Amino acid sequence: MQKRGGQLIYSPSDLIRFLDSPYASWMERLHLEFPDRVQPDEETAEQKLVANTGEKHETNYLQHLESSGKEVFRVPREDSAKAWRITLEAIRAGHDIIYQARLEVAPFIGFADFLFRVPDRKGPFYEVCDTKLAHSVKPYYLVQLCAYGEMLKAIQGELPERVRVVLGDRSERMFRTLDYFYYYQSVKEAFLRQMDEFAPNSPPLPEPRANHGRWQSHADGFLEEQDHPIQVAGITLGQIQKLNRAGIMTMTQLAGSGTTRVPRLSQEIHERLAEQADLQIRTRQQRANAPPDKPVPPAYVVLRPASEDPRRGLALLPPPSALDVCFDMEGFPLDEGGLEYLFGAVDQNASCKLRYHDWWAHDRAAEKTAFEGFIDWVFARWKRDPTMHIYHYAHYEVSAVRRLMGSHATREEEVDELLRNQVFVDLYQVVRQGLRVGESSYSIKFIERLYRPPRSGDVKAGGESMVQYACWRETGLSGDWRQSQLLRQIRDYNEDDCESTWQLLDRLRQRQREHNVPYVALAEPAPEETEADDGQDEKVREPLALVGALCKAIPQDPAIRAENADRWQIQELLAQFVEFHRREAKPVWWRMFDRSAMSPAELVEDPNCLGGLSLTSDPPEAENKSSIVRYRFDPDQDAKIFVGCKVMFAHDLRATMEVAELDLAGQVAIKIGQGLLENIFGGHMPRTGALIPNEWVNPQPIPNALLATAARWKDEHFVSPALRRLLLRQPPKISGQKSTTLLNPGESPSKAVLRVALSLRE
Repeated sequence: MQKRGGQLIYSPSDLIRFLDSPYASWMERLHLEFPDRVQPDEETAEQKLVANTGEKHETNYLQHLESSGKEVFRVPREDSAKAWRITLEAIRAGHDIIYQARLEVAPFIGFADFLFRVPDRKGPFYEVCDTKLAHSVKPYYLVQLCAYGEMLKAIQGELPERVRVVLGDRSERMFRTLDYFYYYQSVKEAFLRQMDEFAPNSPPLPEPRANHGRWQSHADGFLEEQDHPIQVAGITLGQIQKLNRAGIMTMTQLAGSGTTRVPRLSQEIHERLAEQADLQIRTRQQRANAPPDKPVPPAYVVLRPASEDPRRGLALLPPPSALDVCFDMEGFPLDEGGLEYLFGAVDQNASCKLRYHDWWAHDRAAEKTAFEGFIDWVFARWKRDPTMHIYHYAHYEVSAVRRLMGSHATREEEVDELLRNQVFVDLYQVVRQGLRVGESSYSIKFIERLYRPPRSGDVKAGGESMVQYACWRETGLSGDWRQSQLLRQIRDYNEDDCESTWQLLDRLRQRQREHNVPYVALAEPAPEETEADDGQDEKVREPLALVGALCKAIPQDPAIRAENADRWQIQELLAQFVEFHRREAKPVWWRMFDRSAMSPAELVEDPNCLGGLSLTSDPPEAENKSSIVRYRFDPDQDAKIFVGCKVMFAHDLRATMEVAELDLAGQVAIKIGQGLLENIFGGHMPRTGALIPNEWVNPQPIPNALLATAARWKDEHFVSPALRRLLLRQPPKISGQKSTTLLNPGESPSKAVLRVALSLRE
C-alpha cells in the first residue's frame, strides 16, 4: 500500500492482509496516512528468517529453470515504470518464461514471480506461477494468483486458464483460474470498500485469533482493553458468538456466568469456560499484586474423570517404570521437505538423577540414522520392560515419528508396536483433561510456571532455536555440538525441554496419587476389524519376507542397474505395492486413537465426530438381530457423521455400530449388533459419549492379488504385458484405438479409467 501523486496504489499482498485481518489492513492505511500515530511491531528474527528463506526458494527455482535449459527473461525491478515497459516487450517477444513480470490493473500493481508461456496457443499467451515456501497450498495463494491473472488479462485479453504454485518441496500444483476468480473478486470489492470508507478514528474490531501480522501487539492490546473472551484458553469463535448472543460480552462476565443457561451451548462446556476465565482472572490479579521479581504460579484445579468415561486426564498416566523416558525434538521446517535435526531424551540413572541423550542430523541421510538410533534405543528399553513409557508434550513428536517412519521406510514394525501398545504418552492431553490452569495457553512454556521458575539461557523458545540453527548453517562450521557454541545452545535448550517434561510428569503423578485416580488403559478395537494383533501373524510375515527378498536382489550400483533397467524398475515397484495397503491403513488407526484421547469438548468441536451424546432410550429397541439406541446431542455442532456411517464410541473402540437415523433437531439412532451390546456393554449402552467414524475399509482382495503378482515375479520374472507397460510408464494398448490419448474430450477421468481398463489388450 502506497501513495503516488496523491493516488492510492495497492498490491496483491494488500488483499492477502485484508483476507487475514481487516484490522491489520485498516492499520496499514492509518500508518500510511498518519505515520506518527502508530508504529508497527518490529520484525522478529524468526520472521526475517522465513522471509529470507522464501527468497532463497524463489532464487533456487529460478536457477533450476535456467540450469535445465529453459529460456528465462529477467525483468529488472529498480524502476517500476521501466519494468512495466520491459514486461510488455518481453510478452510481445514471446519469451518462454518471464521472471518478475511487472503487472497492473488500477489501482493494483504487482510483480509476479514467473509467467510461463502456454504452448500451442496462437500468439504469446501466459500463465502465472508463484513460489511459496510452504509444503501445502493455502487459500490465500489463489487469491493472490487470481489478482495477477486479472492483471495479465489486461495485456493478453484473456484470463489464464490455469494458475500454478511451486511449493517448498519443489512440487507444483495447478488450479483452474475460474474456480477461484469470483471469490477473489468478492475479496477485492470488500477490500476497496474498506479503503473507500476509511475513517481514522473508527478501527474495526480485531478478529480474535486472526493473523494481524506486524500489528499483532496492537490487536492484542485492543482485545485486552476490551476484556474480550478470546483471552480464555481453549475457547472457540463459535462459543464466543453463542455467549455474545446471551449477553456475555467480556471475560469478566463469562467468569461469573457458570450457572446461566446459554442457548445452543452445552452446560458442561459453559461451566468449563467460566471456570477457566475465573482462574485466569485470579492468576492475573495475584501477579499484579506480587513484587515484580517474584514469579507467581497460576491458580489451578484438579479434574477427576467422569465415571462413564474414566479414561481421561490423570487416568492416562501409567505407573512409573525405571526405564521411562521423556522425549523432545527440534526441527527445521524451512529445509526442503523439513528436517528433524535433534532427537533429545532424558531418563534416570540408578541414583535417580536425570541423564540426557541426543541424536543429531544435519541432512536427510543423517536424519534417517538419528531416527533409527532413537527408535532402536527406546524399543530395546520397552522390550526389557513392557511397563516403560515415552512421555512427550503435545502431538509434534509422535507426528514426526510417524512421518519419518514413512518417509524413510524404516523401523515400521518397531514404531507400530510402540504406538499399538500405547508406549507414547502425551502429557498435554493429561494436563488439558486433568487440570484447569489459570493461563491463557496450555503450551508447556505456560504450564511449566506451575512447577519451575522462568527459563534462563540464550535460547528460550522453539522459534529462537530455529533461528539459531539457521545461523549455524550459515557458518559452515562443524556439526558437532561440542565444537559449535550455537549448537551447544540448542542442545541446552532441548535438554531443558526434556527435563521440564520430566518435572511435569512428576508433578502430575503427585496429583494422581493425592486424588486417587487409577490408570485406565485404552481398550483396543475389535481384532476382526484391525491389524492390531497380527504383527507376528503369518499374513504379515509372508509379505514382509517377500518384500525383503525382492529389495535385497536389486543391485545398489547404478551402472549394474542400468544394464537391465526395466527389470529392476518393475521389481522395485512391485516390492512397494505389496505393503501399500497396510501402510495406507496406518493413518486410519492413528486418527482413531488420536480421537479416542480427545476431551469431550474437543470431540464436539471436531467436525468429523458427533459429541455430547446423552442417552434417551433405555432399554434399547429390538430390530431383528440388532438393537436401536437413541441419543440426543447439540444440533449446533458441525458434524460430518451421516446415516449409514460406521461409528464407534470414542472411549471404547471395541464395537463398530451404524448410524440408523439422524435429524437436525439433535436426535441420533445407533444400530448395534445384539452380541456386541451384550458382550461389550453388558446390555446397557453408555449414558453419555461421543461418536467417531470408523474409516477403515477392507481392501481385499486387492492386497492378495498384489502379493500373488509379486510372488510370481520373484519366482518367474513374469507380469502380464498390460501390467508391464503400466509399471514402465508406457502407454497402454487399447482395443479399437490407435491413439495414445487416454482421456476423450468431455470425458470424466473416472469414466475414462473404467473404459480403458475394460479395453486393455495384452
